[in-house]
Amino acid sequence: MRRLLALLAETFSDTYTVPATLPPHFSQQALNYYVGEFTGTGIQRANNWHMAIDNGWENTSFLDGTIVQQPALYLGGDRNPLLGNYSGLTGNAPSNH
Repeated sequence: MRRLLALLAETFSDTYTVPATLPPHFSQQALNYYVGEFTGTGIQRANNWHMAIDNGWENTSFLDGTIVQQPALYLGGDRNPLLGNYSGLTGNAPSNH
């Protein structure tokens, strides 16, 4: 059973079920690679990069003012609490809802 939020007494691994088999697009070799990489260094470095992305704007300052030129589509469900308010897209992106 998957849930978006965990209870205070739960760990992250309490909130999901480990599948009996790997999905067809993810091999045992790929899993072993990622387990090996994160066993040595942990996942915190990767998390830190994503958490600090807004603080590292200088890394992408060359994109300031850039408009996405290629066709792009963003889909979101009306019950997804992570979507927030995307009313700023009005006029910048077509809406099909």
